[in-house]
Amino acid sequence: MEKFRRLNKAGKTGLDLGFVLPNDDTFRFCQRYRVAKSFESVVLSGYSAATSAGYSALFQILLTWSAFERFLKISGRTQNRCGPLLAPYDPEDRVESIRAIDVGGNFYLFLAGQVDNKAHHEQLAKYLREEPFNITYLASAVRHIFAHGSLTAHANHTKPARIKQISKILCDFLLKVMDAEFTKHVDKAT
Repeated sequence: MEKFRRLNKAGKTGLDLGFVLPNDDTFRFCQRYRVAKSFESVVLSGYSAATSAGYSALFQILLTWSAFERFLKISGRTQNRCGPLLAPYDPEDRVESIRAIDVGGNFYLFLAGQVDNKAHHEQLAKYLREEPFNITYLASAVRHIFAHGSLTAHANHTKPARIKQISKILCDFLLKVMDAEFTKHVDKAT
């Protein structure tokens, strides 16, 4: 991100780097990425450490998804067609790790019953049937149901520690993709 700022001061814009939206949008992505990357936790008075950790995990997914959604926009991609972008970063390995944590699919069964759009329904159903699917829908479903719905740190009797583990896998994966792909754009311009 710092390299982009230096390039921008030298007259290069996001468009010069191969992004499809104006510079302001590239800077918005950078800011959202920095917040997601630097997020540590929320502080909640009157909550147990476990519940606070669960809510921190949900907030981290919300912040990370917000950055990734902005990255897709500046890259000219959509969520439903970002599979080729993700493939080099081994999303299947992350999915297997999440399945091992989400014993019986408890967490994602809850989310599947809460999502209100066709793409989320389809992708979560594929996840639950252990069919190939787009891993980003695991993050965006959490973001959607947490921000607009009924997702809590104890959803469907899921332990907050498991939500924290799932969050770490999803956020680390999406942050890695964004960092590597953004860096490729910046490196091409230098």
